[in-house]
Amino acid sequence: ATMGNLTSLQVLVLYNNSISGTIPEKFQGLRNLRYMNFQKNSLNGSIPEGLFNNTPWLSYLNLDNNSLSGMIPHGIGSLPMLQALGLQANKLSGVVPPSIFNTSTLQLLYLGGNYNLNGPIPGNKSFSLPMLQVISLQFNSFTGRMPQGLSECRYLQVLSLSTNSFEGPVPTWLAKLPELTEIELGDNKLDGPVPAALSNITNLAILDLSFGNLTGGIPHELGQLSQLMVLSLAHNQLTGPFPSFASNLSGLSYILLDANLLTGSVPTTLGSTGSLVSVILYGNYLDGNLNFLASLSNCRQLYQLDVGLNRFTGRIPDSIGNLSSQLNFFFADRNHLTGELPATMSNL
Repeated sequence: ATMGNLTSLQVLVLYNNSISGTIPEKFQGLRNLRYMNFQKNSLNGSIPEGLFNNTPWLSYLNLDNNSLSGMIPHGIGSLPMLQALGLQANKLSGVVPPSIFNTSTLQLLYLGGNYNLNGPIPGNKSFSLPMLQVISLQFNSFTGRMPQGLSECRYLQVLSLSTNSFEGPVPTWLAKLPELTEIELGDNKLDGPVPAALSNITNLAILDLSFGNLTGGIPHELGQLSQLMVLSLAHNQLTGPFPSFASNLSGLSYILLDANLLTGSVPTTLGSTGSLVSVILYGNYLDGNLNFLASLSNCRQLYQLDVGLNRFTGRIPDSIGNLSSQLNFFFADRNHLTGELPATMSNL
């Protein structure tokens, strides 16, 4: 607690230790503090409400990966120089102080993995984060519509809101955010179509819209996402054909389309780029034969392949023996396959 007497202290870094107990309220005497990092410790109890009343220069605050509980103090939202706030992987609960979403200097906001942070995100009039680059709210209990105030965050690169209770359609205004590289909205209550306008986000590498109530087809315009590495649309109600554009995306590593209503055949060029690592098509209405497995032999890092619970027919082709030596599991259960098991399977 005597550390509060170090009034000239500007940088306090104690991350990745085994420090336990509560945060002393006397820390509020560190009026020149600019950088505070207590990440990866065993701190518990609540964050003292008055801790940040006298730290006007604080620009970096990281309390990630502790066991802090209670509500987020309102004083954090009053820090005029705050650029990075990390409170994820704690046990915090309640509504996030609206002032945090109105911090003009904030660039990095990590609140994920608390599970019990809740309530809607403030509307446009109370939401202004013009410098925001990363927002991570996943694994909480937030509700309401996707916060439209994010549409003005021109520098936003990472949008991670998975595993909450956000509802409504996937917003088309996401296409107005040119710097986005990650859209992670899986495991919410989103409905409506997958917006074709997402194809305008030329730097997008991760698109996760899984575990929702999305309907309609997979827009062929998504084939314009030349940087895409992860396409996760699993556990929705998507219809129509398999997205043939997947064969043209040179960096696509994960294609996760399980538990939808997709129909038709899988292109025989699926693995032509050689980049696929995980292909999960389980639980659709896909048909035709398994000859597309031959193209997957180009994918030398392939470790997951699941085509179970579909309507595939014919025999398992001999080309299965040419698949990656990294292959960890192969599921083709509950189809209409016939014939003998190919001897080449022993190569795996």
